[in-house]
Amino acid sequence: MFRGDDLNRTRRDVIKTLGATGAALAGGATVVGSSAAATDGPIPVLDVDPKNPGLGKEVTLDGSDSYDPAGEGIDSHIWTVQHTGADDETTDYTGMDEDFSVTFDEPGHWYVNLGVRTPDDRYNSVKWIRTVHESDDQWPIVNINGIDGPIDDGEEVTLTANNGTPDMEIESYEWSIHRVYDDVVEYEGKEITHTFSGDGIRKVTLQGVTPDGTESWETDFVPIVQETDQKPDVDLDNVLNQYSVGDYHLIRPDASDPDGGPITYYQWVLFREGEEVDDAYGEEYELTPEQPGDHRLNLVVEDDERQTATADATFTVTENTEQVEIVGEVEWNDLGYSLWEAKADVKNVTGDSLTVRPSLTNADGKTSEAEEQTTIAAGDTETVSHGHRATADPPELVFAVADKEVQYSEN
Repeated sequence: MFRGDDLNRTRRDVIKTLGATGAALAGGATVVGSSAAATDGPIPVLDVDPKNPGLGKEVTLDGSDSYDPAGEGIDSHIWTVQHTGADDETTDYTGMDEDFSVTFDEPGHWYVNLGVRTPDDRYNSVKWIRTVHESDDQWPIVNINGIDGPIDDGEEVTLTANNGTPDMEIESYEWSIHRVYDDVVEYEGKEITHTFSGDGIRKVTLQGVTPDGTESWETDFVPIVQETDQKPDVDLDNVLNQYSVGDYHLIRPDASDPDGGPITYYQWVLFREGEEVDDAYGEEYELTPEQPGDHRLNLVVEDDERQTATADATFTVTENTEQVEIVGEVEWNDLGYSLWEAKADVKNVTGDSLTVRPSLTNADGKTSEAEEQTTIAAGDTETVSHGHRATADPPELVFAVADKEVQYSEN
């Protein structure tokens, strides 16, 4: 697992990279991550398909999953693709759309950079690096063994070079461990021992050289974990125990860092009957179940010190049958300053206890759910209410609870 300006995580059939300016990875590794540098900036998310492109392959680069935690949105995507061949000559390709395609038509190193900019001019970027060989028998492949994740301050680690091309001889291995530009420790040999100390990120580079001078390398990123670093706290206590197929719900976690820092990364994965059916990134998750069955929602969060925590919520999705009845009329109350409240008596018409959370959607399509959920016993009626800001005059609001929706009317 890489954790530098990137976090290594396997993602389906494409590479999904997410990170901050300066983030980099080597070879065909699958990387997802973020950086403290991105705390106040947008989060670039780069999908690469196919994930291991070879010579002559057209590669689709997609940045549409990039997002802004501040909620301002992404105003522009800036692509720069650079190819460096054996003669060290470079060729640049650029694009400005959400997605970009390029054909890896020459062997050498291909550097992909995605920059994203918000309407208020905040910027962040992420890199992906791929080395394309003319044929597998012309290039050695080297790998770093011994780095499995974050390393404790003061921990001594043995790193071993692995020759991934057994039929090729590698004459020498050279290592460099960087902290900052001019703080570099160098080693030689197939196996080395290094004590990682201090804080921040270490860039570990391994270079293998064959007798004829052909070179290949791999780069890994290692975060150093201080004893005082605490894992973030995260809960999914606002997830209901039952949903219906096709219902829309916005799920917000309760996440915080005991050290006082920000939560810089959110990854959601939805499972149905044990199989992954969806994934997403960002502070909120939009749940619209497509099939009935037992579901599990998993959330991974990361703070600015690279500490992670997870939370799970399980729930059942049922076919969209009638669940509640709204008794009488919905009461609409103008609370002032464009804030409106909807209040209704809701009866549970199912044979089991039912947990509901009312919501309001305004003219801009923004939905707000009540912080508290209400449990209604079978056959009972409870009063529920929720307030939301109207963005139109007269108000255009839709009140929803379980399987029922009621639109505001002045009459």
